[in-house]
Amino acid sequence: MASTELVNFAGLSFLCEKLRLESLLIKHEKSTLEDLNRKVIKEYNNICKQIWIYRHQQEILNQLINSDINVSPENCCQLFNNLYASNFVEAYKILNQYAAEIVQIYKILACAPRAVSMFLNATEKITAINYTIDELCSCVFNVIYGSCFFPEDEKNMLELLGHLINLQIVQNPDPRKILRKGNSVFSRMYKCFSESLLSTKIFLTAALHEPIMFLLSQDELFLDIDPSKSPIRIPAHERRFRFGPDENSKSYKDKLAQHRRIIVDRLVLVVETFINAILNAMPIFPKSIIWLVDQMHTAMIERKLVSNDEAALICTDLIFTYFICSAVIHPEPLGIISDTPIRFAFLYFFQNFHTLGIF
Repeated sequence: MASTELVNFAGLSFLCEKLRLESLLIKHEKSTLEDLNRKVIKEYNNICKQIWIYRHQQEILNQLINSDINVSPENCCQLFNNLYASNFVEAYKILNQYAAEIVQIYKILACAPRAVSMFLNATEKITAINYTIDELCSCVFNVIYGSCFFPEDEKNMLELLGHLINLQIVQNPDPRKILRKGNSVFSRMYKCFSESLLSTKIFLTAALHEPIMFLLSQDELFLDIDPSKSPIRIPAHERRFRFGPDENSKSYKDKLAQHRRIIVDRLVLVVETFINAILNAMPIFPKSIIWLVDQMHTAMIERKLVSNDEAALICTDLIFTYFICSAVIHPEPLGIISDTPIRFAFLYFFQNFHTLGIF
């Protein structure tokens, strides 16, 4: 009897020791998970701060490119320094008990892209407002959808754009015209979306970096195929040296024609380089843009407001004019090229390239 009790006690003691060790292990694992969770939250907050700074830097750069009166080369560094010196404060310290309610509102809006699209569409028709539509779209994109940094935000943003297609593009009697103007909410939100996705930057860099650098490596030459404009762009003394002093002579016209053939050959070479590079990068074309273009094409065909050819042209505009050409004209903000001086040949070619995209 005593022996049996001793065995039971030993077994119970062993079980208690094992449970104690298990408890210690669980506490250690729990503590480790809590530490990891705190680190994740800290890194998440840092990422959000960097996204906020990056988006404002991009807005400043866009304002500088578009010659905004509030941004100039002289005050750009000061504006950037102000961004870097921004002091981020936890919302609850300012909003107190209302912080949780406001966060909940943001969550509701983020999960209700249809409601947000209707709100944006209605706001566009209001004239007496203290903010611009650009500011509103930027605020919605950055605050509610977190600059599409996370997949869930990207998904909700795509749904928002899909609803805006039905509200603004399909309902318009001339959808291509409203896209060309670029002042609709859809156009603004599409611009924010296409410029922020990592997948779009990867595609654009793969497709455009090499041809842009190839163009920049060419000799300074105005890529103008209009024979009446070609000599005008060349200084008078150089024009006399190249073609001769008499503009009506046969020799002058022959040399001018030869000069034009050189320009045409150069244009063909550069355009072929761009086309081949874009085609080679098509396997990594952003799937989000593909889905959006498919939604637009389907919506226009189902409503039977435009012909199949017109729908194809509108979808081409969405990809070529407002996505690829936009990056071609301003490659620096997207990181396609950097620290590279833009030369006249570059600028003039891309003006023509953009014109090809429009027509």
